[in-house]
Amino acid sequence: MQNNKNKETLEIYVLGDDFKYYENLKYLPLTSYPSNIQSALIVYSLRGTAKISVHEDVHWIQPDELIILLPGQFVSFSEPSEDFLTVTMVISSSMFGDALSGVPRFSPHFFFYMRSHYYYPQNERDVLRIYNYLGMIKDKVMSTDAYRRELIIHLLRYLYLELFNAYEKESMLVNTRKDTRKEELANKFFGLIMKHLRRIRMWLLCG
Repeated sequence: MQNNKNKETLEIYVLGDDFKYYENLKYLPLTSYPSNIQSALIVYSLRGTAKISVHEDVHWIQPDELIILLPGQFVSFSEPSEDFLTVTMVISSSMFGDALSGVPRFSPHFFFYMRSHYYYPQNERDVLRIYNYLGMIKDKVMSTDAYRRELIIHLLRYLYLELFNAYEKESMLVNTRKDTRKEELANKFFGLIMKHLRRIRMWLLCG
């Protein structure tokens, strides 16, 4: 998988109309103007840069970066550099639905979260894990296994659950901060009340 950085031949592996695996893809299957995408995309940038926007968020894709796009998002893609290359997976809405089925229902807030949390820079350790992950999916697409569709769905489900897990952790942290802030404000409020009550008592005693 790592040798693919030095190869520029486009390779395409498909599983019917449900799943497409592109190796060394330069132009992502997206329009240059914002449009509602019908498929899910998982993109790993091998090299180069390109501009992508998801709803109102604009980002320049960098090498060794993972991009996760979900059906229904408004996305545009433009300005790929000369050396821009990716490994890209295109997942039909049907297969995407199957990957999410059988797991705890994803909160609608998760899909809002993904509007701005769709790119993930990879460190050296992450890169090795990504290559292994992509290699497993490629092997299943190319195999003649009777249950290869189901196996690919499980591999996709693993990634989406990891994303949802990260979202829930961040949400819990935000809620904890909110609760702490609410507690601070409540304490200040009651402190002010007690302060004024003491002043009222003093005024009554002096009066």
